Amino acid sequence: MNPHTSLPRVLGTLRIALHVVFAALSAFGLLRALLEGTGRGAAAAVVILLLAGVYLVGTVTEKRVVDGQVARDSARLRSWAPWWLLVLLMLWAAATALSHHAVWLLFPLTFLVLAVLDLFRGLTFGAVHVGVLVLAWAVGAFVPPLTGQGGGVAAVVGPGIGVVFAAGAYWTYRALTAEAERQRATADELRRTRDRLLVTEKNAGRLEERERISRDIHDTLAQGFNAVVLLSRAASTALRQERTQDALTQLSLIERTAGDNLDETRELIRDLSAGLPDGPVEPVEDALRRIVGDVTATQRALGDGLVVDLVVTDELRQTALPAVVQDAVVHVVKESLTNVVKHAEAQEVYVLLTVEDDVLTVDVHDDGRGIDPGEVTRPSGDGYGLTGMRLRVEEAGGDFDVMTGSGTCVTARFCLTRGARR
Repeated sequence: MNPHTSLPRVLGTLRIALHVVFAALSAFGLLRALLEGTGRGAAAAVVILLLAGVYLVGTVTEKRVVDGQVARDSARLRSWAPWWLLVLLMLWAAATALSHHAVWLLFPLTFLVLAVLDLFRGLTFGAVHVGVLVLAWAVGAFVPPLTGQGGGVAAVVGPGIGVVFAAGAYWTYRALTAEAERQRATADELRRTRDRLLVTEKNAGRLEERERISRDIHDTLAQGFNAVVLLSRAASTALRQERTQDALTQLSLIERTAGDNLDETRELIRDLSAGLPDGPVEPVEDALRRIVGDVTATQRALGDGLVVDLVVTDELRQTALPAVVQDAVVHVVKESLTNVVKHAEAQEVYVLLTVEDDVLTVDVHDDGRGIDPGEVTRPSGDGYGLTGMRLRVEEAGGDFDVMTGSGTCVTARFCLTRGARR
């Protein structure tokens, strides 16, 4: 059962049932009055008809006000509802005086008495409610005997039981109405919370995508442009010093680096547009040898004799790596070599990739001056150095570690059996 829809429907059914009960009891009283075949019975029938008409006018007007939910009309309802109820009670008292069969209408009229009193929010249940209900009971219990229509204990106790039962049913109805309002308010709050969560999740996804694009740009375009700038400066220096062959070599490297950057830019744009890589993925060993070759050639063109040794075990060549792990391995090696070139002042770098017991280990060790131990856990200045590598490795389901001292060793490990997070 859906409380947001079913409970209000139940309450609406109860309201309709009350009107049906009033109509049925009015018809019963009207019929019994007519069957008496006396002038008194005819007068009772007229009063009952008038009572039913006033009741119908009031309920139709009240429904329009409730459906409209206009504050001005609600205030008007509070102004005329007591007078409408007073007219109903007076007509009912007159009908009861003419025919004791009208006493049965006391049950639905008890609902009306409590409903009208509830229109006045500052009026809590107390002497006023009890007084009105006791007065209505007294009319139903004592008016018929006083007008010569019988009496006895049953005539007194019966209306009392009806009033008590009707009051209990009404307060149950009010409790159900309050519960329906609470459920509606809770459902509305849950919807608002859900909408806020959706917006937050959408923003988080947008930020995550922006972070990924930033890392891709840093790992491809920024590093390539940095190499182009360094080579351009070296070529300018060589030309000024009339070292034409060195300048031509450096210009050739600039052209190749710019071409690689252009290809990587096109690939990045294609991936962002399609959402998936297009074409076969370059084998990890080929990608690493290309990176090592580019770094070595660039450093030689800049007059740096950096030596990079790449060792890939046979086990790795025979192992199919998940695409996300392969991407992380390539970026860790590339970023580590970039850091060595920028900061380490190293002479030799040793890159080792091994697979043992379904665990892929990547080690990049240099003999440079090491780094500040605080850099291991503290984000770098641009936010993409060690921090970026750690994020890539963790996104691929691996572990990342850095050891520094006499040189620096960057290590990434990936368990190939548990599967990488995609």
